[in-house]
Amino acid sequence: MHTRVLALIGLAALGWGWLGLSQALITPPAPPLASPGDALTLLFTVKNTSPEKDTFEFSLEVSPGLEPLGTPEPLELEPNAEETVFVSVFVSPRARAGANSVTLIARSRKTPSLIARASVTITVKESPGLELLAPPTKTVEPGSTETLVFIVRNKGNVPDRVAFTAQATGALKATAPTDEIPLDVGERRAIPVETVVPKGAPPVRQRLTLRAISKKFANVSAEATAVLEVLPPLPHEVGGSLFLTIPSQVQSQFDGQTGFIAGAAVAIRESGGALLPDRPAVRLAVGGTLTLDNTSPGAITVTVSDGRPPVHIAAGASASMTFPASGIFTVTVSNGALISSVIIVTVQDLVFRQTLSGTGQFQARSAKSKAPEFHLELRTPVASQDEPNRIAYLVDIQNLFELNSIFFGVDVQPVGFAIGDLYLPVSSLATLFGRGGRITVRPGFLSTRLALGVVAAQRTLTEAEFFITDDPADLPASVTVSLNQPVRFRNVGLAPHTVTIPGSGTITLSPGQSFVHLFSVAGQITVTLDTTPVVFTVIAEAFCGASFLFCIGAEGQGSFLPGATIGQAALFGFSSSALTTTLLSTIRWQIPGGSATTVEGGLSWQNGTFLDSALRVGSELRMGDFAISAQFVRAGRDFVGDRRDEQGLSVFQTFSTQNFSMGLGFERTHNNVANDPLQQTLTRQEARAFLSLKLAEALPTLRLSTAYSTLVGVGPLPPTDLSRFAFTAQLIQPIAKLGDISVFTEQARVVNAISGTDTGFGTVGSEFSIKLRELRASVSLEHRSEVDLLLGTLISQSLVTAAGVELLRRPFGVRLGWTRFTDRFSVSAALQARLGIASLFFSGLSSFLDSGTREFSFALAVAVQFDATIPFIVISGRAEGFVFIDTNSNSQRDPGEVGPKNLILLLGNEKARTDERGFFRFPPMEPGTYELKIEKLPTGVIVKTALPQKIRIVAGQTLKLEIPLAQVAVIEGLVFHDENRNGQADSGEQGLGSVRVFLTDATGKTRDQRTDPEGRFAFSELLPGKYTVALDVRSLPTDFSPTTPAEVTVELKAQEQITVNFGAAERPRTVKFPPVAQFEFTPERPKVGEVVRFDASESFDPDGKIIKYEWDFESDGTIDAHGVTVEHIFSQAGTFTVTLAVTDNDDETGTARKTITVGP
Repeated sequence: MHTRVLALIGLAALGWGWLGLSQALITPPAPPLASPGDALTLLFTVKNTSPEKDTFEFSLEVSPGLEPLGTPEPLELEPNAEETVFVSVFVSPRARAGANSVTLIARSRKTPSLIARASVTITVKESPGLELLAPPTKTVEPGSTETLVFIVRNKGNVPDRVAFTAQATGALKATAPTDEIPLDVGERRAIPVETVVPKGAPPVRQRLTLRAISKKFANVSAEATAVLEVLPPLPHEVGGSLFLTIPSQVQSQFDGQTGFIAGAAVAIRESGGALLPDRPAVRLAVGGTLTLDNTSPGAITVTVSDGRPPVHIAAGASASMTFPASGIFTVTVSNGALISSVIIVTVQDLVFRQTLSGTGQFQARSAKSKAPEFHLELRTPVASQDEPNRIAYLVDIQNLFELNSIFFGVDVQPVGFAIGDLYLPVSSLATLFGRGGRITVRPGFLSTRLALGVVAAQRTLTEAEFFITDDPADLPASVTVSLNQPVRFRNVGLAPHTVTIPGSGTITLSPGQSFVHLFSVAGQITVTLDTTPVVFTVIAEAFCGASFLFCIGAEGQGSFLPGATIGQAALFGFSSSALTTTLLSTIRWQIPGGSATTVEGGLSWQNGTFLDSALRVGSELRMGDFAISAQFVRAGRDFVGDRRDEQGLSVFQTFSTQNFSMGLGFERTHNNVANDPLQQTLTRQEARAFLSLKLAEALPTLRLSTAYSTLVGVGPLPPTDLSRFAFTAQLIQPIAKLGDISVFTEQARVVNAISGTDTGFGTVGSEFSIKLRELRASVSLEHRSEVDLLLGTLISQSLVTAAGVELLRRPFGVRLGWTRFTDRFSVSAALQARLGIASLFFSGLSSFLDSGTREFSFALAVAVQFDATIPFIVISGRAEGFVFIDTNSNSQRDPGEVGPKNLILLLGNEKARTDERGFFRFPPMEPGTYELKIEKLPTGVIVKTALPQKIRIVAGQTLKLEIPLAQVAVIEGLVFHDENRNGQADSGEQGLGSVRVFLTDATGKTRDQRTDPEGRFAFSELLPGKYTVALDVRSLPTDFSPTTPAEVTVELKAQEQITVNFGAAERPRTVKFPPVAQFEFTPERPKVGEVVRFDASESFDPDGKIIKYEWDFESDGTIDAHGVTVEHIFSQAGTFTVTLAVTDNDDETGTARKTITVGP
């Protein structure tokens, strides 16, 4: 506590008047300024104005929060005599900011009715402050909702307004009050915080921190942390099997669409040197007809992937084709010098797909089942590569009888095997892909792995699904698909989204709408979703293609040097007349910081004759926020692998911080690496750049991007010479934490040097979105136009508007939306529900075309998750038993002997809890030896057997245990902070931790212990008799003293439980005031050799007496004299500083200095 003394002598002329009634006149001091924690000494002057001697008695009146440090003693005064009266007050933290008064009242003993008074105003400075108290540690059940009550107190001296935030660890979910609350000075409020403990919360200690923040004063806050002990499940809730269990899921999905049953029409036009269909994908019923209208200036050729003869359509003409069988077909439209396009035709009204899958690790306790979710990602229903100590299976069936995919794999180090649809990842140049078997061996040294796979040719490719949301952050940077694998793009957001695929044009998907695309060219293809690029890596799967009967692959890799990995592989493809071999090598070197270099090479032979080679070199360098990557690829035309007939170089560099990022990239690729004059050579070049800038949290984010690309084709076919420039700008302004509003534009220009066309494309739009806890909504507007820049004419324009709203209130979610295109109006709806282990998802889309046609499509999915048990693989054991009170002391559990409920036992890292019978059960555990112990015994019982105890868990066995307890006598209690000093532990008063408590028996034997963090102590295993419980006051917090007797004697009986509580609080404040040093000297202008007399009799001590006077005449730090009055002779002329130091009986000191000039 900061203490200071202000010796303030005031005069009435300074603005303070005086009051008197004939007998006494009181003059107050000047008004002082003080802070909470200050101690003030106020000097009042009292004068006897009567003609007779009188004695005056004093009393004080003070404002709340000012604490007098005693009352002045009675004062006897002669007529017209006056004395100084010292009034000491302490400014406590409870003193309000602003004006506070101290009034001195003097009453005459001779005439008690005569009273004089005078007041002084103390101005207390503002000192805001908050205090937050957490509730005691609480045990909670998984799956419960608990209300934790914190206490907030305004410990400042000014009223305040307070807001709250809550943060919980682990899986806890805490909800703090959303309203601000007013707090007067010293006021306390209970703050309830609702806390949800999930059903599967682990049995560990969780923490919830509440923070109180002043809304009136900056940098004023307080926080407190509550501790929750999550209980383990009761024995009947402990599941698990001693056999291997795998988290699994069974999912059924229906996709259907009506409309265009009789037929669909697609118009083909030329734009920017390319043939563009007005719809890149259509859906027909079996037997439906597709009509193509050629609106381009030249003839076009149409090729269908089912092998039918090509169809030639003249300019301005139409042609129809029928699809009598179900399936997914690629319709390619081409014309010499123009870029061809692809239309995907899906022939089927209803698709039913059922998937059963599961994956798990070889460990004793499988992961808890979670509520199923529909992940927004590309789903490929095949196992990628083997993973150590895992088991996985998958069965994917379509329309009840079509087996899309099947897989089963087990990997137990050092050997693993898999059968079904699988692939052996070798390098980016080649992959063994097919239906067959694989074996993997890990010898255990140098990170070595060896794998051998055999697969059959012509594996069926199943449909993969790619989900598009309203948040670009949900989109992956890259995905991998197979050549000619159907990929369904589905819009699951609230707003419409565009999908642009090179060579296939752009399609706009309404909410809930989808379309299928087949990637017919291997390599990396950038698909643009709105303005976000996603790289699709299309692998050709040369092994095993249609030309092979079956294939064999062998692969091995190891790390022989730090950071270096070397891999070798051989692939063999067998056909009826040839053996094709591809050898592959990979070297990867990675250094700390994320930088890496990879070199991959491959060679192919057929029947011993060399065919061709492939090489890929890639490097990535990272230096803090800067990264640069480069890649060179060359794959020969006859190389048998995933990449062939391509050569390219790409460089990309980025610089990224939290609020700023930029990037530059360049790429150049071409085919016909053999320079065959009979083959068309296509060379593509592209340069791109982007910039993202966010100045502050409340300011908008600016995103800019630009790209320039060229495509040049030379050779025997008509030449191609296209160039495209595109620029995109977007400004996103957040609206507090509710959502954001954005405006964007995309401008593009396409020049065809061969046909002499120059076309401009423009898009301008805006979107407004709101994201609340249970509500999301969006509104968007987009205008698109296409202009002939040479003629200055408008080719086409369209306006797209959309709105959507989504309600999320677990376990249900509802989404509604509408979209208006130039030729149609669409309405969508979706429902999602999660009930226990099951999930339901439904989406529907209705479109009303301006031509009068109606379309309807829907998707329905039901998923159930469960733990599948593999009965022939035993991996775990378990322990269970009883904890009981052995009432007859035979160390055996007899009928009627039960144990305490909610007792926590530990076995290794696992926990178990007893029920009302004392029964406990641990979950399945890996075989081994563990330590069994009890976490915390209740007071009054002890364990009769030695703990901790070594327990051996055997796979396939359940160990039965019995742990006897005995009841004993106990003395327990609480040491608490007795804030109101009433000697009782009241609500809200906290325990005092680490305080020592002594226990002494009748023989004088003493033991002690420290209180826990909550202030509790317990002495157990006591014999009957008399005991003395004593509080060690020296271990109390600083300045605390007991408010209850510090020593209690009790008489304890057998198995009795006695409670003894001790209270303690901060001692009343005592303030020691230093003495005031004052002195005079004569003569005032002494000469050399003259005696100078110094007098310190005017010095005084407000709360005691001065016991020592020390004089320093030369200012050299040396004491030259002692006493109240002293004499000194100066030996030379000059100016000297004389210092007086006085010391009182409390060892407090005071000093005074004066300057004296000594003449010659």
